[in-house]
Amino acid sequence: MSIKMNKITKLAGAASVLFLTACGGDIKTDTNLQAVDPSKPNVQAVDEKYKDSDWRLVWNDEFNGTEVDTNNWNFEVNCEGGGNQELQCYTDSPNNALVSDGTLKIIAKLNDGAVGEDDDFTSARLTTQNKGDFQYGRIEMRAKLPMGQGSWPAFWMMPTDSVYGGWPKSGEIDIMEAVNLGALREDGTAETNIYGTLHYGAGPGSNSSGAAYSSEINPATQFNNYAVEWQEGEIRWYFNDILFATQRQSKLSLSSTGETVGLSHRGWYAELYDIVTGELKTNYSAAPFDQDFFIILNLAVGGAWPVSFNEGGVDTSAFADAGQTFEVDYVRVYECSANRATGRGCETIAPGYATDVADGGLLVEGQAPSPSLNPGEANPITIFDDVLNKNWAAWDCCGGSIPALVADDEDHGDVYQFEVQNGNEGTVFGFITRSLFLSQDPTVGASASPHNALGMIENGYITFDLKVTSPPLNSDSIWKFKVEADEANGGEWEADLIEFGPAPIVDVWATYQVPLQEVANAGVDLTLLDVLMVFPTWQTGDGAVFRMDNVAIQSGEEASGPVFAEFTEGFGGASIAGDTYTYPLGSEVWGGFANTNASIYPLNLTHGGTLTFTASIPQGDTDTSIRFVFENAPFPDVEPNFTTANVNISGNQARTYTVAIRPQDTDNTYSSFLMYINAAGNSVNIKDIMIETNNHAAMEAFGNSTLDASTSTFTHPSNAEVWAGFANTNAELYPFNFALGGKITFTGAIPSGGSSVAVNFRFEKNPFPDVDPAFSTKNVTVSGLTETTYTVYIPPQDATNTFSSLLLYLVERDSGVIIKNIIVTQNEHVAVWEGFGGASIDSDSSTFNFPANSEVWGGFANTNTSFYPLNFAAGGRIEFSAALPVGALNTSVRFLLEKNPFPDVEPSYATDSVTISGTNFSSYVVDIPPQSAQNTFSSFLLYLNDNDSPVIIKDLVITADRVQ
Repeated sequence: MSIKMNKITKLAGAASVLFLTACGGDIKTDTNLQAVDPSKPNVQAVDEKYKDSDWRLVWNDEFNGTEVDTNNWNFEVNCEGGGNQELQCYTDSPNNALVSDGTLKIIAKLNDGAVGEDDDFTSARLTTQNKGDFQYGRIEMRAKLPMGQGSWPAFWMMPTDSVYGGWPKSGEIDIMEAVNLGALREDGTAETNIYGTLHYGAGPGSNSSGAAYSSEINPATQFNNYAVEWQEGEIRWYFNDILFATQRQSKLSLSSTGETVGLSHRGWYAELYDIVTGELKTNYSAAPFDQDFFIILNLAVGGAWPVSFNEGGVDTSAFADAGQTFEVDYVRVYECSANRATGRGCETIAPGYATDVADGGLLVEGQAPSPSLNPGEANPITIFDDVLNKNWAAWDCCGGSIPALVADDEDHGDVYQFEVQNGNEGTVFGFITRSLFLSQDPTVGASASPHNALGMIENGYITFDLKVTSPPLNSDSIWKFKVEADEANGGEWEADLIEFGPAPIVDVWATYQVPLQEVANAGVDLTLLDVLMVFPTWQTGDGAVFRMDNVAIQSGEEASGPVFAEFTEGFGGASIAGDTYTYPLGSEVWGGFANTNASIYPLNLTHGGTLTFTASIPQGDTDTSIRFVFENAPFPDVEPNFTTANVNISGNQARTYTVAIRPQDTDNTYSSFLMYINAAGNSVNIKDIMIETNNHAAMEAFGNSTLDASTSTFTHPSNAEVWAGFANTNAELYPFNFALGGKITFTGAIPSGGSSVAVNFRFEKNPFPDVDPAFSTKNVTVSGLTETTYTVYIPPQDATNTFSSLLLYLVERDSGVIIKNIIVTQNEHVAVWEGFGGASIDSDSSTFNFPANSEVWGGFANTNTSFYPLNFAAGGRIEFSAALPVGALNTSVRFLLEKNPFPDVEPSYATDSVTISGTNFSSYVVDIPPQSAQNTFSSFLLYLNDNDSPVIIKDLVITADRVQ
């Protein structure tokens, strides 16, 4: 039962039924699952159940009297809604709380004549504060729960003195909660879930973590036992003595030299003030669950959680007349006499209790933030790049082969080739720095040199290039990455290779980057890294041959390729399982996901940018939409912030999505990046989320032209020099190369009362006087008061020419024009076309034509070979802009992908035709369905279906989606 801002995380699903084994130390606890007779209330002899253990009863209420014992219990009397928008008033009336026939009955009912709005219900909430306060122990209740849509019984604990601050800073232990028991779930079955949850964190909202247990019987139809065993640093939850969840304090991971390198377990945490510095710091001790807590029993009606779950709202008929009853047979508190100070030594455990849920166990991951690090200086190392570092060896663990240095293509030069030569006996490959495997030649001077990468933990990577030349014969074999430290004494970690880059494609080089923070989080000592491995799954690699190049451990600034956001933290009920993100029904309205890769912060989006990611819908789920939010800092310091446009995700096939990020105020930076699924009850598969900021031109006036920086208004006054204009001062953009052409985009408008202005851009080799070669773009006319995006296309230039001077000129004098966000793009992976068989291209206007006298096979071939070979194992798409010349009729085009240029064309794939219409440019997308993973394409052709029907086509990009 959460008391503020509805901060309750509810986890769907059922825990496995695991039979209990033994208690801690040499204490034996034999679990008797028949000890509880669920058919009727039956007070046990309270000293019998644990007579053979070190549990000692220290407090209990058997409810054998005739009224609530006020020596044990306080009544809360208010109509404050419990902090969760609940509808009841809590009273001390015997109509709402009474003792009879050996049980406590808390009754929630609808007031006579009421319709079910705020304060139309009454109920009771009892607490033991200052009458029964406990630190550690087994806290147990036997009860029969109420049922009905809108019912919310709870057995929970709150801190007696809140020594760490107000909620949630001093913690909250929810031993048992249930909502809407008996109401229908989406699948038509009756609700039977119970929940155990912890709340903690810095506030004002809470972090929370917990688990659900789905009983085969409805807890509203019979009595059951609910309990936690709480000891220093660990809390366990039980239903009828079946352990279904464990939570622990967070545990720091330390290097061999004692530095903090991450979390070996992410559990709960506290925010405490440092007694020396007075600063608020994250604390990973047993706090806040190391103080006295008191017990609470209550039955709420409505509230944010139950009304948004199951059938929705509150069924007032369930609370009419006699109402709903939360019937409690007893509440008991046991102390562990084996160690009263810590509560340890009496643990009732079961297989999997200390194994992460993600690995099939019961240990729930908490929401503690990663620790701040002070790792020291970066210490990059290149292990292999044409030449092997003398202190490392290329290595075959167990297969008997000798990795060979072989020549590859022009870009990669010499590379190491590894080959499975022992069938499926099992082996691994990689690079190692251990004495046994290094050269013994004294003239080489090789020595085992485990690498200290700790200084790069926040944004560093293990990075390498890999190309498979022959895949394993076993098609189910999975490519793996593994790292070890200090001959495995410092930890080892193995993961699927595709977590760090694309699935390997035969004869295609790909770059992989393994974040050092992930290595540290897996318990590997970053100060003693001594082997990096890549291999097909053990005993499945027969037939595999692969190559590696550019093997290094680098800082984020040096590592090649993109740095991705890492959404590994769900909040407000949202959950993550691998790459699947779920926003369950019943989650908080603010539930979502937070990026935990702090190395991308702070983001400055003065010039805007792009956000790209790969996404699909899980099998059986429905299409949905997502959005992203950028904030100044994590809650509550969120201003300024902004939200992207919604992105619709559709289909079970993964594809790449791109979101434009609009320019933001120059003074704003963002150190919080959030993702939200817009509709509850939906899931999305998402990976490879990357932000790329735009690098805009920064213009400066010359020759007496003027620029009002506050309004971005450019003017060419009549008294200015004829050569006056504006020069880019952002040297980071240079040099440009337009061998494949490019474009300039900018935002333009006319100030109020002004008239249209034509502008053009000029590129020169260097600033005056060393200007040649140089060229100017065509004029583009800016008009209207509304800011509009304009595009100026740059035709291909001589490949040997580079340009390090960008100028802007206004054609009209004394006419101001507002220009912002000037972006220059050099085409790299855009198709470049050449006509064949009589088909022609007007390069100045990008007009394609298929004259009547052309060959029937006439068309256009892409000459930009930089993006070959293409592989569409996961499908892809062709995107382009097109329009008709004035006076032309609608026409259609199609595309053809072939293995190689004619005659070695098979396998091939032809797209459907797409119709081009209108003289205004429109964007077109042609989807490519998944092709055989073995097929690659190195010929890309375009055909016009109609003779003498010209069409203008620009910016054609082909994308192959990444295999998931």
